[in-house]
Amino acid sequence: MSFPYLINDVVLARVPNGKIYYTKIRSISLARKECVAEFDDGSVATVEWTNIFDVAAETDVIVCVVCKQGESVPPNEIILCDTCNVGYHQECHPTKITAQHIAQEKWHCHYCVNKGKNPYVTNPFENSRSRSPSKRKRKIIEAPPILKTNPKKRRKLQRLPRNL
Repeated sequence: MSFPYLINDVVLARVPNGKIYYTKIRSISLARKECVAEFDDGSVATVEWTNIFDVAAETDVIVCVVCKQGESVPPNEIILCDTCNVGYHQECHPTKITAQHIAQEKWHCHYCVNKGKNPYVTNPFENSRSRSPSKRKRKIIEAPPILKTNPKKRRKLQRLPRNL
C-alpha cells in the first residue's frame, strides 16, 4: 500500500474518538504506515494511513460537519444541504432542522440560504499565517530533546535575534 500524500499536504484525519478534522502532514513513516499530523489548533498526533482521507474525495460515510459524529437517528438525523452537500444533525445546525424541513423535497443550510461562507468547510490552513496565535486552543508539541538536556544550547538559541 502506497501513501499518496506528501509532507505539508492538507488532508482529513479521523482521530480515535471517531471525529474527522483538517490536518497538515508533518512527517511520514513508510515502515509504520502512519504520519504525524498537525491540527489547526497547533496540536500534533500520529495517525495511521487508513485514517487519512483526501479533502476533496467523496465518501459514503456521512458525518455532521459541526460535531463530527456519524450517528443519524431520529429525532436527530443528519440532513444534507442540497446546495453544498454538507451534512448537519438536526440539532447541530445553527437553526434547528425540523421534521417539516426534512419533508421538503430540497433543503438548504443556513449558510447557503444566506450566501455566507460556511466556517465548517473552509480549510483552516489556507490562511494560517494570518491567524493570531492567541486564538489557538491547545498545543501539545514538546520541545526537542536537545533543548531539554543541554542548557548551553538553550542559551544560544534564546539569544538569536527575533527578526529571523
